[in-house]
Amino acid sequence: MIPLQEASLSSPKIIIIEDNPDLLNVFYLTLKRAGYHVITADNGSLGLQMIQHERPDMVVMDLTIPGLSGLELCSKLQESSEMRDTPIVILTGASLSQARSVLFETGANIVLFLQKPVSPDRFLNQIQRVFANP
Repeated sequence: MIPLQEASLSSPKIIIIEDNPDLLNVFYLTLKRAGYHVITADNGSLGLQMIQHERPDMVVMDLTIPGLSGLELCSKLQESSEMRDTPIVILTGASLSQARSVLFETGANIVLFLQKPVSPDRFLNQIQRVFANP
């Protein structure tokens, strides 16, 4: 188990939008233990509010979430001049090629697609790689 590290003011802020409470908790704890500042939302509408209020360094989201879908949320982020460049990590249980083709049209800054289920170690490793290679 990864020891819990306190997020500092310089720690990247990540918003996770996932409607499965078990997965949301696993992703939250994984990132929190690694020292990230983590904020969660269980639907797209709340996620958008949190993004607008918190101005995260990264958004991690499921594609199939209630409220605004992941696709709608990506489109809204692309339309926002303040949030357009925010890196987005997509979590999906759907086919990655299918997800990529649909989301490509939004023009959003999608930096990574992760197929669910994804292990906490792989999830953390991929998030760390995105921050290491901006």
